[in-house]
Amino acid sequence: MAGPPSDPPSGAPLPPDWEPPGFRRPRGYQEHAGEGPPPRYGPPPGYGPPPGPGYYPPALAKVGTAKTGPLPLHPMSLSDILDSSFRLWRANLRTISIIIATLVVPVQLVAALASRSILNGNSVVTVFNNASDGIQTPIQTNGAQTVASSISSIASFLILPFAAGAISRVVAGCYLGIDVSARDALKAAGRRWWALLLAWLLVHLIEGLGLILVVLPGLLVMALSVSVAPAIVMERLGPIKGIRRSWRLDRRRVWGIIGIAVLTGLVFSITAGVVSVPLELIAFAIGLQWGWILLFAASVVSSLISLPLNAIVATLVYFDGRIRNEGFDLQTLSLRLNR
Repeated sequence: MAGPPSDPPSGAPLPPDWEPPGFRRPRGYQEHAGEGPPPRYGPPPGYGPPPGPGYYPPALAKVGTAKTGPLPLHPMSLSDILDSSFRLWRANLRTISIIIATLVVPVQLVAALASRSILNGNSVVTVFNNASDGIQTPIQTNGAQTVASSISSIASFLILPFAAGAISRVVAGCYLGIDVSARDALKAAGRRWWALLLAWLLVHLIEGLGLILVVLPGLLVMALSVSVAPAIVMERLGPIKGIRRSWRLDRRRVWGIIGIAVLTGLVFSITAGVVSVPLELIAFAIGLQWGWILLFAASVVSSLISLPLNAIVATLVYFDGRIRNEGFDLQTLSLRLNR
């Protein structure tokens, strides 16, 4: 029986059936001239065509509604939170506007009315001209308006946590694909108003002490407490449990949350200022005797942008903490599969 061909002479062409000495073909290999790869070659078991549109692997699972588009249901980066915040704000602008109009606008109207006596109602141009002529312009002369301004400032401070809780309820529902009306959101926040208020006061008290002692502890408390309002409203917690819940969710990524809070706050402030600052400048230019109307409009616009967006960021940070620490993304996917 003839073995495999020996090496051909140097420089001679190789015959078609030549194989090097000791070469062994793979088991099961058969020659199929002109038919491409050897038999048994193919895709790995279980491999099929790519999934259709709307499919997301578990690591990139999405939530949201048709208005928001797909929102991330996985650990979120700064860009994820910033993009999702604007999406949720646009999708729920009507509902958010109702909440702002119910809670914030009346207080801002009182504050704007109380500002009419600033600079004695004169424009800054008149005040500057008077100063150049040696005439002093009183800054504030009406005691009743001073009291009204102080009361409106206190009321605004007390209403903010309630408004943030209501907006968090709307945003949380939209994030999970549930439509929540302004009335339902206000009811949900109203049932926890005392917890929201006490938690708000406690957190700001601790933050203030931290900032007085050293700046860093104050920043750490701020970052740890970002998720307080969403936790209280979504899980119906008391003030202490709400603070502890937020700290438990946020403690492993406190530095990232500081960066998120600072950068998003800066972006939202600039966004609100682009619209509100020109109105305020015009108001002072024409005098607050009538310019208070523009000052009121500037306050409303600023509240409609900065307050909801900050509440939305807090809600996303809350869900991000649950995804990272509790597997909330897997729980949500499991519930969807079992429906």
